[in-house]
Amino acid sequence: MLAKYPRSRDGLRELGFSYYQQHDYPQGRETYERLQAVDPDDLAAHYQLAILYRRMGDKAKAARRVRQIRRPERRPHRLGVCTDLPPQAP
Repeated sequence: MLAKYPRSRDGLRELGFSYYQQHDYPQGRETYERLQAVDPDDLAAHYQLAILYRRMGDKAKAARRVRQIRRPERRPHRLGVCTDLPPQAP
């Protein structure tokens, strides 16, 4: 899929997670960094990069990624995600 669509966010996300599951942290990091180049606001990529940096011993980079995730403009209500769903009808 990435051969045909190299900027596919879903493809990069899945490939990065596959590398993570195989404990190939450098390849996973590279893949998630590619995803960040395509979509700098991808929260999953920030989260996975924080984990990967931590696993690779780079606590400073991991902390920076966590701070990026926690920025106020990235909160769900700012992303158009509905967090207050009304109760479902019986």
